[in-house]
Amino acid sequence: MPRGKGRDMFLGANTCRGFFSFYSYIISPQEAKRVFILKGGPGVGKSTFMKRAAERMLDLGYEVENMHCSSDSKSLDGIVIPQIGIAMIDGTAPHMIDPKYPGAVDEIINLGEFWDHSILHKKKQIILEIRKQISQCYARAYRHLAAAACIFDDNAALYESGLDEARVNIATAQWIDEMFDLQKPATKVGSQRCLFASAITPEGLKNYLDGLMTQENIYMVKGSPWAGTQEVLECVKTNALIRGYNVEAYYCAFNPSKLEHIVVPQLNMALTTVNEYHTTDVCTLKEIDFAQMLDPEITANNEGEIEDNRSMFEDILNKAIELMRHAKVLHDELEAYYIPAMDFTAVQDKWDMIMERILDI
Repeated sequence: MPRGKGRDMFLGANTCRGFFSFYSYIISPQEAKRVFILKGGPGVGKSTFMKRAAERMLDLGYEVENMHCSSDSKSLDGIVIPQIGIAMIDGTAPHMIDPKYPGAVDEIINLGEFWDHSILHKKKQIILEIRKQISQCYARAYRHLAAAACIFDDNAALYESGLDEARVNIATAQWIDEMFDLQKPATKVGSQRCLFASAITPEGLKNYLDGLMTQENIYMVKGSPWAGTQEVLECVKTNALIRGYNVEAYYCAFNPSKLEHIVVPQLNMALTTVNEYHTTDVCTLKEIDFAQMLDPEITANNEGEIEDNRSMFEDILNKAIELMRHAKVLHDELEAYYIPAMDFTAVQDKWDMIMERILDI
């Protein structure tokens, strides 16, 4: 049997509004046969538990969605096996997931059952102190991202003053006619699944665009990060939904209100935004270049202010990343106290039992 295909994305992001989660979109309750919510502290093996399950299912030919952690992109916050309606998700802070449909859909796997309380109790004060420092790092990082958002909004206003909205609307309308072939609205509205294709992480800016943009027909919106490109995507998304198509909506890792990419699986179609903070090498069918929609005189008059803002924005963004990087170092220290307290043989036995149940579905 050929190995299955994996897709990588994020469910949560470190944004200008703090930690922002789309965890409720991991899988719909109607499609889910079982959602396993993993509990336990740092270093108990939640990510490894999910990684091993993902690899096993890929080897068996299943498609797997890997939901990466925005605080450590090498770790997983969740996995989904769509063909059989199975999901696993990290239910610990900061995303704090509890069963919505206990027993019927959701169940808790508590890996904290397998640690030695006496070992951890001896390290109580140092664990409390490290936790406090991690929280302080992230609080500062989020304040910096909030400050960067003010600079971002100022540049967006400067760009908007020179944008020819009529030209953008005409180009968008032409795309919609082509994408949907003048199709009328459906009797049932489609559903959207909200996700992140990218994240601001301790390792810097990370995205999985190339692996998500694999459709036959890909449209690209190209322009500055502050150019208002989201309006095109929102219009296309709305038109897809009212025609009954389901949409994967990928939002901005910096501002989770800003739509950046959409995928319409039933049409084998995607629309992506490309700018200096996330690029892709995929072949596109058509593109709208917002640079061609700007009044050159207004843009030239604002160029100095825009560049000053860009410099300030990047300085503040990099400071936020630096703070996250320090938090990651502290988190690794915290894990080092938990790992020796774990009975990983018992964790392995639990994994074997869960995998047996999954394969029986």
